[in-house]
Amino acid sequence: TKTGEFYIIDLIDCKVQLIDNKVVGHINRIDNFGAGDLISVKPLKGKDFYIPMNKDNVVSINLIKHIVVINPMKGILK
Repeated sequence: TKTGEFYIIDLIDCKVQLIDNKVVGHINRIDNFGAGDLISVKPLKGKDFYIPMNKDNVVSINLIKHIVVINPMKGILK
């Protein structure tokens, strides 16, 4: 794969955490409704939510540690 490209299967079940290392859940699927890929996050509690898969929201992806670090735009996390 090219830099910045990932196979969906490799992202499923990765832990999702904020830049302060707070774990918010794990990836349960990747959806695309036509405007780009969306990471569906299953939180530790509550309803699933989406994070747009772009450089503004996804800080880093470490497939070896199975961790995706996010810095979501205001309003995604309540």
